[in-house]
Amino acid sequence: MATRSEKKRIERAFISIHLYLLVKYEAITGFDHKKEELEKQINNILDESDPKKLLKINNRVARLNEDSGIRDLLTKGIDGHKYILLMYYLTLEIVKNNKTLLPQELGPIFNDFLEVESGEKDEQDRMNIRKSAMKQAPKLFKKLQDLGYYN
Repeated sequence: MATRSEKKRIERAFISIHLYLLVKYEAITGFDHKKEELEKQINNILDESDPKKLLKINNRVARLNEDSGIRDLLTKGIDGHKYILLMYYLTLEIVKNNKTLLPQELGPIFNDFLEVESGEKDEQDRMNIRKSAMKQAPKLFKKLQDLGYYN
């Protein structure tokens, strides 16, 4: 299990890490300019200069992705727009149910992502994706809590 300090840093960086992966692996296009900003934000939160300890934290995040089911979502090819919304609604769940302070930089980043999300699909598709993400986010939050995070 992660130490308290590591766990809190992982909790703070979790959403940013997933937005970074979304951009890095081009699940959604047009956000290459955000990659460096997200990477800097993640590094500031994790704040680990010891490569061994950073590897340990990265392994914990990877295990958390596996155990929570996020990796399965990604390998099954979840729509990039749905993933943005899932992370957005997960962020709202975290804020509503937890004392973890998330980086304030997430607000403007989400604004950019959500602006693109709302423009590329027809209204019915957007509504279906939103409903699905809204339904899935509390389940994912509960799973993260069951794994010992955001408690």
